Amino acid sequence: MQSSHDRPVVLLSPHLDDAVFGLWHVLDGPGSAEVVTVFAGIPDPGRVTPLDASHGAEESAAWMRRRRREDREALAVAGRDPRHLDLLDIQYVADRDPELAQAVAEDPDSFVRIVRDRIDLRDRVSQIAEALPPDALRDRLVHAPVGFGGHPDHRAVALYAVELAKAGAEVRLWGDSPYVVRHGLPTWLGGVHNPPADEIVAEGLAATVGDRYRLTVDTVRLTGAALERKLRATRCYRTEYPSIQADFGAAMEPDMLAYELVWSLRADDQPGRR
Repeated sequence: MQSSHDRPVVLLSPHLDDAVFGLWHVLDGPGSAEVVTVFAGIPDPGRVTPLDASHGAEESAAWMRRRRREDREALAVAGRDPRHLDLLDIQYVADRDPELAQAVAEDPDSFVRIVRDRIDLRDRVSQIAEALPPDALRDRLVHAPVGFGGHPDHRAVALYAVELAKAGAEVRLWGDSPYVVRHGLPTWLGGVHNPPADEIVAEGLAATVGDRYRLTVDTVRLTGAALERKLRATRCYRTEYPSIQADFGAAMEPDMLAYELVWSLRADDQPGRR
């Protein structure tokens, strides 16, 4: 069996920006790595969703094409080139449901809360498996997000990765940033009691990993030129950056974006260990 260092690496990014925000040290590191952005599909032209409109878009298809260009620009900072799958972001799926679209239109700031309880994640995972057959990834070292924050697209990619792990793939789950630091650093990392941050981590790991695996976490803190390159890459996402900054506030500060967390999954006969 190949060691982790010898295996081809694939990074699964739910959206156009997630891998850069959460796993820059791997993107910017040595060796080859395939970056697969899962929900990068371009919706039908001629319409703008309420969420895109709230971010400044006039037409969602043009908005996504622009975001794809920015993703290529951002990843080029690390010498990478993305592979964009044509699966639709959950907002474009939700827009096809009149009742759901109306709820989002009335309160776009609550988009994640509105959609996460009405979307069948099993269907989303099946769509990913069809577009990205698990057999093709069995001998790869797979990096995927944990799904912190509850966004259904993040959770679907996380659950797909856990299914890969069950089938024998080596999987590492990275902390979705800036979701994971929305309330600052968790207690075990920052050294200051921080229940809201601890809850984000506990809820995310329980929802996507459960008790099947023993988890070990590695913490990377970027400094110097590496952090500057990450910040430069994140700012390439000009289309969505202002909205992300407005939503996450202090979590977008360099001292928070410097932290990247990666959990390795190990089969465990003693459920519940972290």
